[in-house]
Amino acid sequence: MGYPQGYVDSAYGGLYTLGMSKNNDYLITHGFTKNGQYPKEYNAWRNMRQRCNNPKHILYPYYGGRGIKITKDWDEFINFYNDMGKSPLKSELDRKEVNGDYSKENCRWVDKKTQQRNQRRTIYLTFNGETKRLTEWADELKMNPDRIRKRLYRGKSIERALSTKNHQHDARC
Repeated sequence: MGYPQGYVDSAYGGLYTLGMSKNNDYLITHGFTKNGQYPKEYNAWRNMRQRCNNPKHILYPYYGGRGIKITKDWDEFINFYNDMGKSPLKSELDRKEVNGDYSKENCRWVDKKTQQRNQRRTIYLTFNGETKRLTEWADELKMNPDRIRKRLYRGKSIERALSTKNHQHDARC
């Protein structure tokens, strides 16, 4: 289908003009803007790059400052988008291995709950030969995760911390 010169068909529907600025040309040319707004995927890519590459970014110490890098393939947004695809509704970019780099193999789109459970401070417990996050054990056992955490901090064994029985002094948990 032919469009007037200076317009492009968008992956998000509709026609968009070209040439707002050098940085925007690419997104507009490839149809990644809608009503002048950048898509969620672009914002995730841009924020990832800032956290890892910009020492002045507030979160740099936790990403680039710790040595977290981005695969060279993702220097261009289109490569990131081709690898990751369109973000599902209400999802966030997540690294499977929290100490690993940003790459096709280590990244995924996840819901907020999954992303929040996949952090460096996540506590893993092995109980009855099975390893899960503390919050997953709490969900499964229908317990308050803070109760389990406090039991562990007080020196209780994992078995005792995951016990659904009320222990003496648990009223403070």
